[in-house]
Amino acid sequence: MSSDAPIRWNCSDWTPAELAKRLRELDSDAAVELAGHVPQIGQAGLFSGLSQRLTIEVSGDVGDFLFFVGAEASIDVRGNAGDCVGHSMRSGRVTVAGNAARSLATCATGGFVAVLGQAAERCGERLSGADVFVRSRVGAMAGYAMRGGTLVLGNGCGEKLGQEMTGGVIYVRGEVASKATNLRADRMKAADSLRLSLLLAEVGIKSSGSDFQVFRARGAAA
Repeated sequence: MSSDAPIRWNCSDWTPAELAKRLRELDSDAAVELAGHVPQIGQAGLFSGLSQRLTIEVSGDVGDFLFFVGAEASIDVRGNAGDCVGHSMRSGRVTVAGNAARSLATCATGGFVAVLGQAAERCGERLSGADVFVRSRVGAMAGYAMRGGTLVLGNGCGEKLGQEMTGGVIYVRGEVASKATNLRADRMKAADSLRLSLLLAEVGIKSSGSDFQVFRARGAAA
């Protein structure tokens, strides 16, 4: 069922189970555009547990726990998203064109999550290896209990950045309302500049990242 052209589905009359079944039947590398009232849009758990190498575009807003424990797929949401986008995702890519709610990429161990609007509080909560980018401002306690991975904040953040963070690195452009006492500002090293520029290129931004601040947990290796 593979094709160079995207498969276009109007899912207005489908149940969540039918949508999941049809996705499982697709060949690897298939591209799908979902239109109409997709049953799980606006509800929790769209594409939960999906682990196929698919490219999926969704028109409109989605609910909580998008791509929960997901892997392999590349998902493009042309709207806003609820809480816990990419929670515990293992690999793959999620792009949200609008805003995301609380706890973006919580416990994500791999892959890349990009939000082109704003994200609410606890962005990158317990992040454990994935890369996360938010173009606009995020709420309080970004990087809460972060253990690994990379959090890139393109337009400042709220209070208590890095609360209880033990690993990983946070890059911030713009104002940091306040940071946790366990967080230290660090100088931009060559490795930081390379890592940051590559992540920015992933979302179409050409920059060395020289206007970003670097933060790590106290005692963590650079």
